[in-house]
Amino acid sequence: MRTFGFKYYDYIYTIICCLIFFLLDCSNLLGGDIDLQEALTEVCNYRIENGHAPNDEVFFKIISEKKSSLSPVEQNEVWREIVRQQKSRFELTDIINIFRAKTNSIRDYESKFTVTKNGVSSNQKRIIHALKGTNFFLEIDNYDKNRLEKRTLAYDGQLLYTVIDDHNSPFASIQNLGVSAISFENNNPLAQSMLYDTNQTGMPHSGFDLLHFLSIFPNVVVLEKEEEFFGRRCLVIAGLSRRIYLDIESDLSVAKFQEFTVSSQNNPKGGRLLDGKRTLLSQRELFDLRDYTNGIWLPQKSVYTFYDSTGAVDSQTVITYESIRLNHGLADSYFNDIFPDGIPVADSINGLIYNSSDRPSINGLLKDITKSKRVIVLRYISVCIGLMLIVIALVMKYRVYLANKNST
Repeated sequence: MRTFGFKYYDYIYTIICCLIFFLLDCSNLLGGDIDLQEALTEVCNYRIENGHAPNDEVFFKIISEKKSSLSPVEQNEVWREIVRQQKSRFELTDIINIFRAKTNSIRDYESKFTVTKNGVSSNQKRIIHALKGTNFFLEIDNYDKNRLEKRTLAYDGQLLYTVIDDHNSPFASIQNLGVSAISFENNNPLAQSMLYDTNQTGMPHSGFDLLHFLSIFPNVVVLEKEEEFFGRRCLVIAGLSRRIYLDIESDLSVAKFQEFTVSSQNNPKGGRLLDGKRTLLSQRELFDLRDYTNGIWLPQKSVYTFYDSTGAVDSQTVITYESIRLNHGLADSYFNDIFPDGIPVADSINGLIYNSSDRPSINGLLKDITKSKRVIVLRYISVCIGLMLIVIALVMKYRVYLANKNST
């Protein structure tokens, strides 16, 4: 009886524990629902209290207050409600159409600018950059006293031409490369203004191409409340880790781009749980926007700042644009005729090394060789076809002979 009694109470105890754990779990779920409803109510009441829809900063404030009770799914629901609350006069589709029209209007472009890092004049480089379709030209002249070097690259859609001048023994090269040959120079004014079609470089980059940015960040939104940047009224495209300011008076041209690191942790039930902390990682500010027609406004100065985890400035790059030209009809020779006279050229296409001054005669010789090779190949093909016809004729004649022989 004692053994039976022990087992009986043991079973009762187990059932009671299971009921307690079940009720506790239900309580947690109920509490989570209550916190989600409170968060959504706070989002909805924000307009009544402030006269406009809440933004991304309000979202992180709510998440910070309720990070222990909202699941990743519920956090996403709060952000979706903030997105639904926005009543901006521009939709994302409007901005996509505007930037697509701007990008399509650029037939060719050339710019000259100076890049200075951390305000040190010795750590400087002067750049000439040009584009025409998939053709590009890039000349980099380093001012760094430890790297007295000038590098020039040109790509004509098929061949990459390179000249490296170290002021001692300059040399050049020709290579047959595909779209990967296109050098991505992100300091140019089109990239800084997010008007650079980075897909044609083979290296798409969301920080310098607004159309690509919007294609890979579908959860961003145009905020209802406009903000100011150095006295300029701006629309703000906001996401959890990015912010883009569009200058309204400059045909929605990019005025500032911000990138954040968002703190999160693994959730035991799956997904990543935001803890409400967001830290500014980098910031690009564009100044003195000028009109280059077709709604394209480009900066005369750009300041690119990186921050450490404490928010202090880690490094800064200042880009000063000396000249910018759009749609001036750049000649095709701009993208392949870059070799100065008298330097060695390593031609990997034809497996030759020659002096650049001899390139015209070398090209003529190579054309003659190619032409003679084509003639030889055509003659060979003609001979082969003639032999095949002779063989076919002999076979047919032999068949006729066998047929006549069998009939007799």
